[in-house]
Amino acid sequence: MLVRSISLRTASLWAYGLAFGALFGYATYGYTLQTPNGPDTGMIWVWVVMALIGSALLGLKNRRISNRRLRVRVTLGDCVVIIAALVLIFVLPTFIGMVKGLVLMALFAPYVLWCFRALDAAGEW
Repeated sequence: MLVRSISLRTASLWAYGLAFGALFGYATYGYTLQTPNGPDTGMIWVWVVMALIGSALLGLKNRRISNRRLRVRVTLGDCVVIIAALVLIFVLPTFIGMVKGLVLMALFAPYVLWCFRALDAAGEW
């Protein structure tokens, strides 16, 4: 019954926000933050929880799309963009810092725009 109470638009916004927020945070700050007392490894749990919730909502969003052809395209696009982001996190040098996060957002922004326009054109909202 929970699935019927969450709109596709809401699931999409939260899914992309959390999934790529986790990737952006991890890429930008890494799993450790340097504090005056040494490295703080507690932030990795923030990225892990955000990624788990975001990926669960991505799955929920894709199940809510009634058009099977569009669902396959969007699901495939989600996988490609997330895998590309993970590859970029490990390929780009770590000294870049915030630039690495911006590169991920440059990859992510056109995909989200395409996804929302495709769902809007298909009347899925």
